[in-house]
Amino acid sequence: MDALMLINTHESAVPVTPLIQLLDKARMADGVIAYVTAPAEESAFAEPIEGADPVAAAPTADDLILASPTLDAFESYDDLALGLQDMGIERLIVAGADSEPDAEGRGAVWATAVAALAHQFSVVFAETAVVLPDTGDRPAWMHDALQLGAVEKPAEDIWLKM
Repeated sequence: MDALMLINTHESAVPVTPLIQLLDKARMADGVIAYVTAPAEESAFAEPIEGADPVAAAPTADDLILASPTLDAFESYDDLALGLQDMGIERLIVAGADSEPDAEGRGAVWATAVAALAHQFSVVFAETAVVLPDTGDRPAWMHDALQLGAVEKPAEDIWLKM
């Protein structure tokens, strides 16, 4: 099974169209969706966001809503990997803004995706929906992530297995 992991999608630089495509597929399949705000002490989704696009502002009661004080959501939630594995999740579809990049330009999306790979999840990046928060550009580290075993596909070509 797959889970859709949306990291910092409340950031305005994240393109809406691929998120809508992925969310529609996940909702139709009654899939697992995790909204992650990182690094943060409180989720950006704790309260409705005035005027925000529904993609970012309207998780359902069934969705996982996580605020990770560290860049890596798996580091902040010790039971996240085990919980996803207990649900039969083997692959994470990842989209979002790579907030708070370090000196090498690697932020929350990088840290969480690399941790997912270390926990033996397959990782698929939604091609146009993994961006730098300030510019909306594709992160320079994407090649490194692909070398580690992640895959990148256009959102319209990603089918979630539920």
